[in-house]
Parts: sequence; structure tokens; C-alpha cells
Amino acid sequence: MTEPTAGTSAPEDAAALPESGPDAADSAPAVAAADAQPPVSPSDAALSRYQHSLRRHRIVYYAVLAVLLAAVGTVVGVAWSHGEVAHASLHTFRPPPGNLPLGSPSVTQQESWHTTDRLADGVPQWNGTVITFSDHTVGGRDARTGKRTWTYTRTDRTICTVGQAAGTTVAVFENRGNCDEVDAFYSGTGGRRWTRTLDFDGEPVNGRPAFQTTPSTFMVTTDSVIYALDPVTGYQRWTYQRNGCRIGRAVLGSTGALISQNCSDEVVCSGLKFCARGPQLILRDRDAGTDDKSKDNPDKIKWLKADDRTVPVSADQVVSTVEPDGTRLHLLDPGKGTQTQQVALNTPSGELGPISAIATTGDEVIWLAGRAYAIRAGAARPDWTAATSSPPTIVSTAGEDTPTLATARITVPTATGIGILDGNDGRTINRFTVQAPAPGSLVHPLGTGFLVSGLSGVVAYR
Repeated sequence: MTEPTAGTSAPEDAAALPESGPDAADSAPAVAAADAQPPVSPSDAALSRYQHSLRRHRIVYYAVLAVLLAAVGTVVGVAWSHGEVAHASLHTFRPPPGNLPLGSPSVTQQESWHTTDRLADGVPQWNGTVITFSDHTVGGRDARTGKRTWTYTRTDRTICTVGQAAGTTVAVFENRGNCDEVDAFYSGTGGRRWTRTLDFDGEPVNGRPAFQTTPSTFMVTTDSVIYALDPVTGYQRWTYQRNGCRIGRAVLGSTGALISQNCSDEVVCSGLKFCARGPQLILRDRDAGTDDKSKDNPDKIKWLKADDRTVPVSADQVVSTVEPDGTRLHLLDPGKGTQTQQVALNTPSGELGPISAIATTGDEVIWLAGRAYAIRAGAARPDWTAATSSPPTIVSTAGEDTPTLATARITVPTATGIGILDGNDGRTINRFTVQAPAPGSLVHPLGTGFLVSGLSGVVAYR
């Protein structure tokens, strides 16, 4: 018997050898069956290709949709950042402060509150609310304490002016150099009344216009167009524009709108009843809207004075103009425009400056070049005159819409504080010593005290 030779051995991994025995024949066919794939039918192949193509279309669709959504988001974001919603805030106030009626002035006036805001034009007090504004905010203040009641702020716009008329606060905002965006609010609560722009029928307001606030109308005047707005609704009572004409000054009163203008050779006067070239003065109806159907007088002009270079002053019972140098006042017939009287004024030549006119039941109180004049219709001289550094404010002590001069509260700034004039002769009948108002300040009565407003702010006394 032969023994195994040293250094040799049997195989170490018997599992690596081919399988033998009765199970070996069954294992091979089973593996082959598992690896085999059934043949693909033509319909299955077509379905697979269709699904693959749909997948590509879905990818393209969602990619395009994502781009569109991103573009819309960008547009909305830009609109939001440039729109009123992103830059405006309105805080209303209810209930409004109680009414603060006019009373006899306290003998010793003491400061009750002050603010660096400016005071609204027109009648700045409505019941118990005083309307003030700053560069970006307009709002109400409690007339007794000066505390804020309501505010409207527009951070992307600068306020051009604010007027208060019969319970409506009208704020004009500057947009790209033009004072043509207007918002109106209830003066007591700050609730929004209306909003609009001044660009009706291609009549844009460009630059910084002149403004006038009356109890029933807010008027905006540029050198090319005039808007007379109803403060309650925001609708224009009328607009005035004439191609080829440059507007100088306009004043609104109970008789109408007195307008000075200079029309070039480009003005088309064919068929128009009131039209001329050169310097002129016109009186327009106060309330009638523009009648586009009228062939000869669509602008509702009452009369026209050609070759007239005077400056409009008042358009109430007293219709008047002044010479550009301020030396003579011309009184005009309201119905025809013809001169009825000429009044000499105590005005240094060439120093006309700002003009103010306030209607009373008998006289028009006109202020220019540092002097107030009480002018009666048809009179050859003033009823009285008074030297005042700023225009007087005149309010009725009896609740009249148009104050009676003899009984009205006529308030002016003085070198030592505040003065009250007698409406019968213009003399100062009461003086109140407070901090001397700055040049150009106005003084309004407030309860038993006063509001003194100037470029540096507002001070309330009581």
C-alpha cells in the first residue's frame, strides 16, 4: 500500500468542485430558467417609448412653468416695492375728539402744545381736530393736547400741500417732480374718502402748482391747466386749459374764477365767443362744468378783458385786480368786467409779493405788501387799513358761513405776540404777549387761545 507523499494533501475547497450526485441534474435547468427574459411585444415597446417621451415633455413643461412663475414673482415684487401698498400706512382714529368751540380769549396765553409740522391750508381746525403735515405724513391732532389722532404716511412721496375744507383733508403728493397725486380723508377720523391723479383727458399737472382751499372747492393752478375739485368726492367741478395760452394767476370766489393769461398766436379762436391773443383777464363760472357740446363757450367764460396785464386779487362781491407794481387796485363790475373804481394803495413800488383776500358780508379784506385793506364794492377808498406782517385770519363769532366784518374775529401776528383787530376800523383792540411769531407766520383762533403757524412749526396757546 502506498502512503501519501510528504508535502501533498487533498483539495481544501470541496465546494469548488463540480457537484455530483442525484441533485446535480436538477440544478442547472433551474438557473437557466431564472436568467431567461420573455420576448418584448411590439405594443409594449411602443408604450415604453411613449412613456419616455411624456417624461421629456413633463420636464420641459415644469421648467417653463418655473421660469414663468419666477418672472411673475419678479414683476409682482417690483410692483409691490414701487406701489402704494409697500410704502403707505393709514392709521384711523375713533371716536374723533370732541368739538372745541370758539370762546373769548384767555387774558394770559400759555403754550399748550407745539409741533414741527406745518398747518393745513384753508380752515385747519375741524371740530376738535387740527390738521398738520410734514414731508411724508399728514394727520390729525387733538386740538386740546396736540396728540396724534390719525395719520397717513407715504414714505416714497413728498407732500406738496394739504388743505382742510368742510371736514375733508386733501393731501397732494409729489411724484417724479409733479404735484399730481391726491388723497383725501375724513378730517375727524382719517378714514379714506378718495384718491386720484391730476391727468384728466390729457391735462397733466406738471411741476409745483399754486393751491387755493375754499369751503366748497380745492383749486390747483399751473401755467397750463386749472383743476377745480369737489373736496367731498374728488370729482372736478371743472377744468380749464386753452392751447396756446399761458396762465398767470387765478383766484376763486363766490362770483367765479378770475384768471389772468397771455395767449400766443397759436391760440385758435375761430368760433369761440371769448378768445383773444395777448395779455387778458377772464372770469369763469364758479360751478359749471366744461361743456364739450358748446360750440362757442365750452369753458363757461362770463367775460374777457383783452390787453389787461393786471393781477387777479379777489372774485367775490368785490371783484378786483392790482397793478403788477402794487400801487393801484382796480374794482370791476362782476357782470361785465368793466372798471367801476380805482383805489390807490400804500404799497412801495415794485414790492407786490404774496396776495391774500378774504370775503366778508360787506367788504373784502385784501392783504398785500405788509398791509391789510378793507375794500367795499364800488368805494373809492378803503374802509380802513392796518399794517400787519402777515395776512389776517377772519372767522365768524356767530357761526356764519361768510363772517360779518364788524363782529368777526380778526387775528394777526404782532412784534410782541398776537393781536385782534376791530372789524369796524382796523384798530388793534386786544394784544396777547407770547413768543414773537416768526416772519410769515399766520395766527388762527383756537378755542380760548390761538394757533401760530410758520415755517418752523405750529404752537398752540390757550
